[in-house]
Formats: sequence, structure tokens, C-alpha cells
Amino acid sequence: MMGREQPYVVLIDDDEFVGDALRTVLESWGYRVALSMCGDPSCQGFREILATAEAPDLMIVDYRLPRNVTGLDAIATLRGLYGDHIPAILLSGEDQSPVSETAGARGLHWLQKPIDPGRLRSAVRHALEG
Repeated sequence: MMGREQPYVVLIDDDEFVGDALRTVLESWGYRVALSMCGDPSCQGFREILATAEAPDLMIVDYRLPRNVTGLDAIATLRGLYGDHIPAILLSGEDQSPVSETAGARGLHWLQKPIDPGRLRSAVRHALEG
């Protein structure tokens, strides 16, 4: 990535341990990461991400979030601000079938928890290469 700014990743996961671990892994791969524990615009962490006014290069979002918000809602909010072209990876501990089908129908990548770093790295590269 010499001569190029590091890609900016918005990461949203309500589990602090998972969020911190994923942020650490992504930063070790050379990405700039903004982490929020919720995807609701009334949440402080999410408002801070929105306030930067910087379009993310990639969104990695957990499906189940607090305040009756899903990862799909958070992705829709960010895409509404920055454009539908922004790739997203939806993370879920849910049964594969309904969530993965919904993700696929919306053009999202999907990974089931627990997250394997190799699969995550592959999904991130694939999403960023478009």
C-alpha cells in the first residue's frame, strides 16, 4: 500500500470483545478502522462515525445490534449517506440460511461467526476489489 492511503473500514459489532479483536486484526493488515458498538444514529459511537463525513471503503457489520437495529439497517444508513457502491460484509452467528440469503439478495458478503481470520481476510480483499 505504499504511496496510497490506507483503506478506511467502518466496523460495527455490539460485542466489545469481538469488535476490539476484529479492529486489531484489521489494523494489523494496514486498514484504518472506526468501531461502533451500535448502528443506530442515536448511539454516540455511530454518530461519531457519521460526523467524520468520510465515506468508508468497506463496512463490516454484525447482523444483531442493540436497540432493535440490524446490521442491514446500519448498512442502509451508511449507504444512504455515501452511496450504494460501498461494499459491506455482514457478520452473523445466526443460522446460515435466512441471513445469508438476505445478504446475498442485497449484494452483501456474508461471514458466519465465529470469524476465521483467513476467511475474513479473503472476504475483505474480495469486497474491496469489487
